[in-house]
Amino acid sequence: DHAVDTRYVEVYGHAIKDVSYYTSLSQKEVFTKSSNIGTVKLLSNTSKDGFYKFMSGAGFGRKIGIEGMVEEAGVLREPKKWSGLSQASLSIGQEILVTPLQMVRYYAAIANKGIAVRPNVVQRYQVGLSEYAPQRTSERIMSETTAATLMEMMDSTVKTGTGRGASTKAVSVGGKTGTGQLVDPVTRVYSKTDYVASFAGVFPVEDPKVAMVVIYEAPRSSIYGGSTGATTFGKLAEQISFFYNLGNDKTKLIVAGAGGANAGE
Repeated sequence: DHAVDTRYVEVYGHAIKDVSYYTSLSQKEVFTKSSNIGTVKLLSNTSKDGFYKFMSGAGFGRKIGIEGMVEEAGVLREPKKWSGLSQASLSIGQEILVTPLQMVRYYAAIANKGIAVRPNVVQRYQVGLSEYAPQRTSERIMSETTAATLMEMMDSTVKTGTGRGASTKAVSVGGKTGTGQLVDPVTRVYSKTDYVASFAGVFPVEDPKVAMVVIYEAPRSSIYGGSTGATTFGKLAEQISFFYNLGNDKTKLIVAGAGGANAGE
C-alpha cells in the first residue's frame, strides 16, 4: 500500500482536482477520501483494453437481463472511441452512465465475495396451469481477494472517510460516496451547478445481507454524496436492520432457542 503523490495531476491539458488538498495518500486512503488525483494516478498504468474489460465484465454498459421490469443498458463506450482524456475521466466516474440497478448489483457482488447474481423482482408467475420462475444466474466479476480488499476499504470509508454520515449504532455499514456532474441539457456539457450525489454500500459489514444505493439528483443542500446520500443510507440501513433483525449485538433481538429457560423457572 504505497503512498501516492496527490498534490497535482494534469491529463491532456486538464487539471484533475480534489475537494480537499492532500500532499500524499496511501492507496486505501485514495479510496476512503475519494481522491480524484490519486485515482487517476493509480489507474494511469492500466491498459485501456484491460480497464474496459473489467468495467464491461462488471455489468456496466449492458443490460443485466432482469425479468419483471424495464431496464436501461447505460453508456460505456469502447476504447476505440475514447479520447486521450477518457481513461482518466472514466476512473473518476465521468464519460459513463451507470444505472442504479447496475450499481447495486456491483456492490452486492463485492459483498458476495466477487460473485454477481442477476436480480429479479418477480419470484414466480403462472400462465394457465403452468408456473414459471425466473432463472437464477450468477457470474464471477472479480476475484475473492479483490472483493475482500474492497469490503475493507468500504468499511474504512464509513468509519474514517467520506462516508461517515452513513454510520449508525444499530448496524455496521460499508460503502462508497459518489459526486458526479450532470450534463446540462441545453449546452450538452457538464453542469457547473447540478450534480448527482450518491452512496452505495452493504450491511452488516461482518456478514452482508443487504446491498443498497441512495441517489440524489441535483441536490441543493449539498452536492456531496457524503452529506446527502450517506446520511439517508444510514437512516434506511438502521430501519431495515431493525425490520430484518440484522443489527449488532446491542441492537439485535435475542430470541430464545429450544434450550432456553421457560417462564416461571
